[in-house]
Amino acid sequence: LYSRYTLDPDSVDVMWPHFLTAFSTHTAFIYGLNTFMIPLAVVGHVYDSQLPRHVVMARLGNILARGLGHNFDYTGIKFDATGKIGIMLSEDTNPSYTTVVDNSNSQFIWTKSHKENSRFYMYLLQPGLTLNQRLSDITAANLSLSTVLELQDTKLPWVPFNSRQVYFISLAQTFCSKKKMPEVFTTLYEGTTLLPFDRITNLVSNSEQFAVAFSCALGANMHPEFKVRPFPLFEKVENTLNYIDTY
Repeated sequence: LYSRYTLDPDSVDVMWPHFLTAFSTHTAFIYGLNTFMIPLAVVGHVYDSQLPRHVVMARLGNILARGLGHNFDYTGIKFDATGKIGIMLSEDTNPSYTTVVDNSNSQFIWTKSHKENSRFYMYLLQPGLTLNQRLSDITAANLSLSTVLELQDTKLPWVPFNSRQVYFISLAQTFCSKKKMPEVFTTLYEGTTLLPFDRITNLVSNSEQFAVAFSCALGANMHPEFKVRPFPLFEKVENTLNYIDTY
């Protein structure tokens, strides 16, 4: 056991046995190592080369983009590219990031309810535990969808939805779970991951593109007037994606 302490923590042989296995069903971002771990079990069922690219981007692309998003979540923003703690934002950018974090906490409804099998559940989420995931999900969806919009892609046959709508439907399907409410009580109070339906609600209700895709009325639950902005923002300039860290 103690022989592991003499090994290089960046080594694949060290990271995988310690944090995840190839059969794990979730990803992990190791801030101190600046490493995003994606088990084969996570990507194996979401990638199909025969599917349109906007479907692949919603599934596999969003998983990869989420790793980038974790670099800018409330914990990741404190680490540089080498995994060292330091000041990552400029004096001009820091207020913008603080606003994003404050908005994410103030606009999220912590008291939730859910009906399942004729039973009605009410629960209170812990704000600090899920902040990183909420921020990275919003950033990932914005980034992967921005890429989809640039693709001249084929449409799925016999499907009455455009590419943008199919993207969000495919994205929502990646969060599907067979677990019942009684099985996730511990996650509600101790976990850093929202329940699938809460996670999807947080993601789409903060996406302007979702509202456009499905023509949601302003003020509806899925199209609130005030949204949490993704951080960082990306814009296309001369056929390249450039990073901009200010609004």
